[in-house]
Amino acid sequence: MTPMRTALVAVCGVTIAAACVLALSYVALKGTADLQPLGGLALFVGLSAVSLVACAAPRSGAWAVLPAASGAAIAWVGWTSISHTLSGPHFEGYALVMGALGILQGILAVTLTCSRPWVRAAAHRS
Repeated sequence: MTPMRTALVAVCGVTIAAACVLALSYVALKGTADLQPLGGLALFVGLSAVSLVACAAPRSGAWAVLPAASGAAIAWVGWTSISHTLSGPHFEGYALVMGALGILQGILAVTLTCSRPWVRAAAHRS
């Protein structure tokens, strides 16, 4: 496994673990009456899971685009999370951390996906 793929898998794992810990702590502290705030965490988990599956899948057809698409989506969700936290009246540190993880994961996924065609093209030229 390449170092970039290893880094992507690690960041996906940390993102999923952090989202699960935050969800469990929310339910433990506030109960199950209002689960709407967990939607954003579910989005982080879902997109991270898609990145993990796409990382393990063979690179052909639609599977070749999936890591870049999920990476771009989670980077956008991360950026949105950070911007809402910084511009809102209530500062939430976990949103900053989750947003930064999402952006990092997105950059890794897009870079991993987009660097492959260039590597193959360079190998064929030499």
